[in-house]
Amino acid sequence: MTVKTKRRSPITRAEGERRLIDASIQLLLEKPFKDVGVRDIALRADVNHGFVHTWFGSKEDLFIAALKQVLNTLGDRVAAMPNAQMLAVPFDPYTQLAIKLTTWLKLEGVDLKSAFPTHPVNDALADRYENQLGMKPDVATTAARQAVSFIMAAVMFGDMFDVDGPDDLAQMLEQWSYTIGLLVKYPPA
Repeated sequence: MTVKTKRRSPITRAEGERRLIDASIQLLLEKPFKDVGVRDIALRADVNHGFVHTWFGSKEDLFIAALKQVLNTLGDRVAAMPNAQMLAVPFDPYTQLAIKLTTWLKLEGVDLKSAFPTHPVNDALADRYENQLGMKPDVATTAARQAVSFIMAAVMFGDMFDVDGPDDLAQMLEQWSYTIGLLVKYPPA
């Protein structure tokens, strides 16, 4: 007796891309990058694995699309944070995924400047610094870049300097808040 294979219901390309991106993010949060394959992603998304290459070009390009979604989500989160909170949360799994995936893509040779022409997290922080603290736009943009660099360093290298969790980061964040206050009070000429 022949067993019929289960046919998937047809989906639009947009729906398939969304599923593949979401599945990539889920798997990248759960497993080391080296263990996340195209077939695993497609299985989780309930999409034929051939569509990864058809719709994205490669697994790397799918990961770029996943990172864009993660960064947009983080930018939205930063924009929605209470006024007193001026940094993203470094030990949040999404923040860690964004930093690790950015690093992985950079090491894989991806031209990040071309792949990411917008910067939702930087833009959200700069907007907060400008509109909530009264910084000049150019100072706010530079302070946002510093904050993102600070967060990336804490996540990637913090354990080398005994920054193992949120409690260890508290003193560093307090000093950063002080620095931000000084930039507001005494802006660079």
